Order: sequence, then structure tokens, then C-alpha cells
Amino acid sequence: MTAILEINGLSKHFGGVQAVSDFSLSVEKGSITGLIGPNGAGKSTVIELVSGFQKPDTGAIVFAGRKIQGREPHRIGQLGLLRTFQLAREWPKLTVMENMLVAALDQRRPTIWRALATPGRLREAQEADRGRAQAILADFDLLALRNDLAGTLSGGQKRLLEFARLVIAKPAMVLLDEPLAGVNPVLGARIQESIEILASRDITVLLVEHNLRLIEALCSSVAVMALGTRIAFGNMAELRSDTKVVDAYLGTSA
Repeated sequence: MTAILEINGLSKHFGGVQAVSDFSLSVEKGSITGLIGPNGAGKSTVIELVSGFQKPDTGAIVFAGRKIQGREPHRIGQLGLLRTFQLAREWPKLTVMENMLVAALDQRRPTIWRALATPGRLREAQEADRGRAQAILADFDLLALRNDLAGTLSGGQKRLLEFARLVIAKPAMVLLDEPLAGVNPVLGARIQESIEILASRDITVLLVEHNLRLIEALCSSVAVMALGTRIAFGNMAELRSDTKVVDAYLGTSA
């Protein structure tokens, strides 16, 4: 298969701390790839670097054939690479439906001046967005809440809205940074279903998560980080027999 994301020799220092050191990873198009490791291993820093929220000291990041290291986050997003955060983010003063419609905005649409000259075309696009938003909200069990302010949702509902916004934005790839963080464990199965919905829409996923059951259920390939660098890559069965991974992260089981 073709790689949609290539990371080569990525490094990042914060003062005297080397958060990421010579990290490399290839993510195949259409895959759900896991990224695991102990706290402080550098996983979230990799997400920050790839998504443009931090600038790398060294290394190359190629997404869909384009070098993106050092680009601003919104420019990377326009190329089709989006991310989530450990705590779900939403526009709290907007309704659930309004959150969806903002996420649906297409940068390729006509400018405001062209839209004023062809208002019918703009209205058609807006109605199409609203119809898609309703269908996607139904997939995530949020349709009944479409007129509620997003800030009033529970933590789990905010996470589901975040996934729904990803779907309507139609990215080529998403970076999920600990999607189970701050979510009631009962919703774990629903989060898994949400990630599967992303994959079913041909969205490539790089998943950072400490819940190894979720990683094993979703990911055919998993990269393991420790002390800022990649120490192993394979499926979970292979990683459990890798002494470097056991010593650094998995530990021994009774």
C-alpha cells in the first residue's frame, strides 16, 4: 500500500529536554496505525509536530506527497490532515448543528463576492451541508441535541461531536491524541465505533492511546515510543514478545 504520511528523523528539544529524537514512521493510506508508549515518551509531541502546533528542530514530514514540516496548522488542515486533542474542543456558544456547519466549510468555495453574485449556488451548498450534518449527527447519536449549545454537552458527547465534525470536514487523515482521555469508560465502545466510522469513510488514522485493548482492537500496526524515539513497530502480538517493549512499557503480566 501507499504511505500517506512519512516522518523521517524528527527531533525536538524544549530547553535542555529532548522530547523527540530521530523519530521515523510511515503510515499507510487507509490504515489505523497505533502510537503507544509510557507517559513522557514523546507521543503527543509527535502529534504537535506533524499537525504544525510545534516546529521541529530537524527532520522531514511528508503528507500526501508534500513537505509540511514548519507549516502553520491551518495550512496543514487545508491539505486534509486534521487532529484532535486530549480534551475535546468545541465552540461552546454555538449549537451542535452550528458546530457541524462551521466544520463543513469548504475552502474551495467561492469568495464572498462571487457568492453574492451567485446566491442560489451558495444556498444549495449550505442546504447540502445541513443535510449531511443531520445524517452524520444521527450516526453519532447526537441528532436530538442538534439545537443544544455545544458547551452544555457531557464530556463523552463533546468527544462524539468532535468525531462528527471530523467526518463532515472530509479530511484524508486524522491524528487522534488519546480519544479516551476524560471520557466515561462506559463510552469506550462508542469511541471505538466512532474511529471505525472514520476508517469506513476512507480516513487514515494515527491513534495515540494508552488503552491497549482499543489499540489491539483497531490497529494492525503499532509503533512504540520510549524516551523520545521509536523502539519497535509491529502488531500487538509481536510487541508483547519484544523485550525492549516489555521493559519500557508493557511490563510483565501474571
